Amino acid sequence: MNGLFLLLETDEGLVLKSQFFQEGESPINDNLLLKIQMSHVKGKEFSTVTTPKDTILYSRLHEFRDGKKTVKIIVGVDLAKDENPDDFKKLIIDACSQLPEHINEKQAELDSIITALFASQSATGGEKPAEVSSDLFTRLKERAKELMNEGKIDEANELLDKAKTVPGALLKLMERGAKLLKQQKIEDAQKVYTEAIDLALSIQEGDMAAKLQDDLRRALERPKYIQNILDLEAKALKALREENVKRAADFFREASVVASRLGDIDTMNELAKKSQCLMEFHQADQKKNRSF
Repeated sequence: MNGLFLLLETDEGLVLKSQFFQEGESPINDNLLLKIQMSHVKGKEFSTVTTPKDTILYSRLHEFRDGKKTVKIIVGVDLAKDENPDDFKKLIIDACSQLPEHINEKQAELDSIITALFASQSATGGEKPAEVSSDLFTRLKERAKELMNEGKIDEANELLDKAKTVPGALLKLMERGAKLLKQQKIEDAQKVYTEAIDLALSIQEGDMAAKLQDDLRRALERPKYIQNILDLEAKALKALREENVKRAADFFREASVVASRLGDIDTMNELAKKSQCLMEFHQADQKKNRSF
């Protein structure tokens, strides 16, 4: 998942209320807004739209009451083509239940909420190792059954033999790799993850191998992200000493985005709150109309 967005239906059409995209610019433009609106025609709850960047916008139409008025919002995510939209359905439903009470918040507050929701999905890390092992065992049995039906008896038996050992072996490697990463034993973790990736590829589980590779990449990038956050925080504090409040707010905001990529929700919320408070201070300072 590369992004999360919130749209509001108005008399003039859909309006982009808030968004967070982890990498690159937002793909959402007037043309895509129209496509999204058309995809939810006749109250269709969930829909998908392909972007020019060959990603998928998976979204949900949600209605709620604001006093006597019915309000319609659309919450969606930007996914790579190999990502399963069903894996993000709960995130979208949760967002639809949380966002209505914040729909009239100030832009900075709404943006912080969207960023936090995005980070909450990133921080979950997807399925737990035990769940992966169970699902893998089921998939291997199903593939063996298909091979049996095709008359490929030897291949089916070979796959069934692997189904008895590979899921458990992968589970142990994933748990060991995760433990080594927490202990900051990066080189050892790399070796364990490489072994797990090779094992996944040996049973033609390309998606699992890609996910393990991505998990390892994120872990290896963690020190870089942390240093980036610390550098931005130092710049923000320097800007405050120089009484440049808006610049400090911008640095804290940028640091919160980096924290979201790290999957550190608490740090992200802390930095986003600092940015929001400083921006409100700056705006109030700009609009002051004193009698003295």
